[in-house]
Parts: sequence; C-alpha cells; structure tokens
Amino acid sequence: MQRSVLIFPTLTTIDAVTAVRRRHDPLAANIRPHVSLVFPFESPAPDAAIVAAVARAAAATPAFAVAFDRIGGDWANGYFWLAAGTGAGTLTQLHDRLYRDPVFAAFLRADIPYQPHITLGRVTPAHAEATAAGLDAAGLVATTRVTAIAIEHILPDGDSDAFASLPLARAVFPGQ
Repeated sequence: MQRSVLIFPTLTTIDAVTAVRRRHDPLAANIRPHVSLVFPFESPAPDAAIVAAVARAAAATPAFAVAFDRIGGDWANGYFWLAAGTGAGTLTQLHDRLYRDPVFAAFLRADIPYQPHITLGRVTPAHAEATAAGLDAAGLVATTRVTAIAIEHILPDGDSDAFASLPLARAVFPGQ
C-alpha cells in the first residue's frame, strides 16, 4: 500500500478551492486539499517507522504561517496549483528534512523540483495554462498556520486514509 506525508491546511477559502478542484482535479473526491511533503511511495517499512521519522522532523520544525497567494503550474504535464508564497521556504526545508531521513531518502524524485502548493487541477497540457488563467485567483488566496504533519495510506480505490497527525514544535504567533 502506498503512503505519503502531507499537510492538510485549514483554508479560509476552502469552499472556493474545493469547487475548483471538483471541476478540474481527478483526485478531488479522494483527498482534501493538501500540500505534499513526501510524495506517494511504496515501502516495506512499518507504519511505526514512518511515524517515528515524521515525528523527528515535526519536533525540529516550529509551527509556521503560510500564504497560498498565487497560481502556478507545470503546464507541460497539465497541472495547475495554488502556490505558497510566505512560508514556502519552511515547507521546502521540511520536505528536504524528511527526504534526508533514511526512511524516505530512496523515494526522493530529484528530477522534479519541489514547489510547495495545493493542486487545483490536472487537465490536458494544451489547456492547463489557459484554465489556470481563467480562475479567480483572488478568491482562492488564503493564509493559514501549519501546526501538524499528516501521514496517509492511499487505499486501493485511491482514497486518502490519514492515520497519523504529528504536531510541529510550538511557535508563538503575533497576537498570541
């Protein structure tokens, strides 16, 4: 069974993001909006080893703010997404920290540059950029606080079964 490591952000624009995903993302019915940190992988490691590796990374990462504030994409492969601006560096550091762990190191796709985002859709490559350009980007922009990392099983039907949520180290946000 495949697993992945991800963040399920709490979005103020969840209804708008979900509506776009329902129209354009073939996985919208299987998994809620998320940011992948370790992409789907097949491993003989037990869940306990996966949880321990993620717990180490989570403990070393204070909670942080993220702004998903622009549309981007991989037009050649038909993907478009809501990209992280503020907080993207921290997401990238977390992604890198996880892939440096021996539990995940063999699954790193060095051929794909990491760009923290929430996938909004996948369409034919010829239509990806135009579809993304037609979105109301301002209606999708959201900021959130990332306080936990989730681990999921990807079930045979493609559904996501999040079986663990590990808290990040405590951080003090302005106004707390």
